[in-house]
Amino acid sequence: MGLESFIPLPPGAKIDAQDLIPVKDTFVTIAMSRQPQKSCPCWCAAISNSTFDSATNVAFGDLREHPTILIGAHNNSWTLTMTENLRYVFDRQNAIVDRSDSQKHWSTTSHQLAEDYAIVSRVLNSKTGTTVITAAGIGHAGTRAAADFLTNPQSISALVKSLPKGWERKNIQIVLHTSVINQLPSAPERRCYLLLVK
Repeated sequence: MGLESFIPLPPGAKIDAQDLIPVKDTFVTIAMSRQPQKSCPCWCAAISNSTFDSATNVAFGDLREHPTILIGAHNNSWTLTMTENLRYVFDRQNAIVDRSDSQKHWSTTSHQLAEDYAIVSRVLNSKTGTTVITAAGIGHAGTRAAADFLTNPQSISALVKSLPKGWERKNIQIVLHTSVINQLPSAPERRCYLLLVK
């Protein structure tokens, strides 16, 4: 389960202190989300006049005005909405599934924070009519690893070299894996990528 998830409790329910796990420096903040603007030129056109805001403050009309980078999954309903019809999607709180192959999925458990998975997507003509890029993990570490992947010139260069001719005109999805050490993600590893013809 993503650590940034909301767990609904019935009225009057009590939480025992031993059920809580302290988590430090793990959430993707608006300030951290400024980083993708710096170095993802092969993913989208130059981003000038950028604005940064939380998902709860953004309306659909805002997304239609310019290309958008969405950070996070379970704490960002726009990411889930914009990617729900793609091949790789978030299913439940702790899994990524391949909608075309039910045998292919990646998951983690809420108690096992030793690894995480993420999806990076670039959708050229999204539901908004503009380009949407998402960097989202099952948990906070996966989201951070996805953002690190997007902003690392070596990672992007290696990816571009492995893509077939014409990738620039296609939607792309990448599933990433990261090991988590002291609640921080290691360098992300690609598990698979997919070019979507649309």
